[in-house]
Amino acid sequence: LWGEDILISSMLRMVYENEIPQEDITPDRSHLRFHLKNIAPQFKGDHCVLSLSKFPDYLRNSGSGPFDGWKEFSLAREWVALNKFRFVKDAKGLIELWEPLP
Repeated sequence: LWGEDILISSMLRMVYENEIPQEDITPDRSHLRFHLKNIAPQFKGDHCVLSLSKFPDYLRNSGSGPFDGWKEFSLAREWVALNKFRFVKDAKGLIELWEPLP
């Protein structure tokens, strides 16, 4: 979303001496922060914004009370505002560039 390249190398290989540990993919607060800082912002002109209109959906899905939910949402809005010009597209714009699977 910030226009950075992601490079993948197949030269690195990992070997586990025991069983491969099971990854904990339980949703937690970090998933909500990721959503607020990466998925929810919308590109407007030359920057991204986290609109107040996103708050009701966030609050409904966060499991937080209104005060804690607003605090988390406000911190994310401040972060997006601080970094607004680093975004070159929003999540919707990124998905539109994906090519369909053959």
